[in-house]
Amino acid sequence: MFIVHAPCVVRSLNANRKKKRRFGVKEYRAHCGWRSRIVDHCPEAGISDVTSTQCKCRTGNLDQLVFLVLWFFSRSMDVKMWKRDAKKAFRQVPLDPSTSEFQWVIYKCRGVTYVSKHNATPFGAESSVWNWHRVGQFLSHMVMRIFKAPVCRFVDDWYGASRSGLKWTAGKCIDLMAELMGLRLDDAKTENDLTHAIILGTEVETNFELQAFYSRLEKEKSRRWRTELKRNMKSGKMEIQEAQALGGRAAFAVTQAGDKVGRAYARPVFAQANAPLPGCRIGEWLQQALVWWNAYFKMRPVSVRSCMGNRAHATIWVDASGTSRGIGALCTCSQWGPHYFYTDMIASEQFMQQLDPRGDKYIAIFGNAGNLRRSVDLASRI
Repeated sequence: MFIVHAPCVVRSLNANRKKKRRFGVKEYRAHCGWRSRIVDHCPEAGISDVTSTQCKCRTGNLDQLVFLVLWFFSRSMDVKMWKRDAKKAFRQVPLDPSTSEFQWVIYKCRGVTYVSKHNATPFGAESSVWNWHRVGQFLSHMVMRIFKAPVCRFVDDWYGASRSGLKWTAGKCIDLMAELMGLRLDDAKTENDLTHAIILGTEVETNFELQAFYSRLEKEKSRRWRTELKRNMKSGKMEIQEAQALGGRAAFAVTQAGDKVGRAYARPVFAQANAPLPGCRIGEWLQQALVWWNAYFKMRPVSVRSCMGNRAHATIWVDASGTSRGIGALCTCSQWGPHYFYTDMIASEQFMQQLDPRGDKYIAIFGNAGNLRRSVDLASRI
């Protein structure tokens, strides 16, 4: 662990040294309640400007865990989930000593201004994200390559599932590799042999008998979000920062549910974040959306994903002709073997007269109108 230098009063430091401002951000943690997270304002100091990239960090999500659990279930194997978390992840990655002049931070405590020097990546710099991404991905890669164990990772969280009864799970392998690398894991968040857990803000549960994976929004997270929504609806105002936060929460909630129902109600939230009304007032469109999201967060619908009775994947080709008013479709499915089914029809003259002349570009209109003969869709086989 890299220890910071002892703070000193700012007047004793060379004024030519480059310093970045430090401040606290309020956040909620389930095990300790509200707290202040220390953030170094690297963009303001110009430090983040030196990091430029044309790609993005790629991390895991809940869908990887779903695939992993259902893969075991499809082979009649019961599973147990596990999870790990790095303790103060950014503070465990050392900085290049040649950049020491940029490692000073400045903050005020009880009216006295202090400065301190850090030897680890600061929380608030763009380069810190990439540095930790390399470290976290290296640990995951080593576990998968050396121990042949499946691992899912999201930033500083590792999670996954292993066959029930297995002693050296991927979680135990991460414990070993992290110790060899000198990384500290949070013992309070280390859990093994789970059938019910909270992973990435989502309550998840596995059921071997039904070969199903259940997921829903975490109850405590839902309660806090609803409290903020009610406060906004009561005041009739929503600031840009609040709209941005709600937009991310709404997208997360419907995505983890799997069905993505409610994305239309996220549009007025993003509109408030990008083009708010005067005084950040809540309009009628946004008010209706807030009522819907409040009910959705209260309901916390359960998403059920199972490897039993999955629908087969079908491939369909559709084409249309404006001159002959014809439309045709060709369909095949892997479960049908080497067979193809087709259907075709001619659109009525009455239907065509309602459209403006567009030459031979009617395929989208035909597709949306859905004028295929349902009675003979699969009656003709090639």
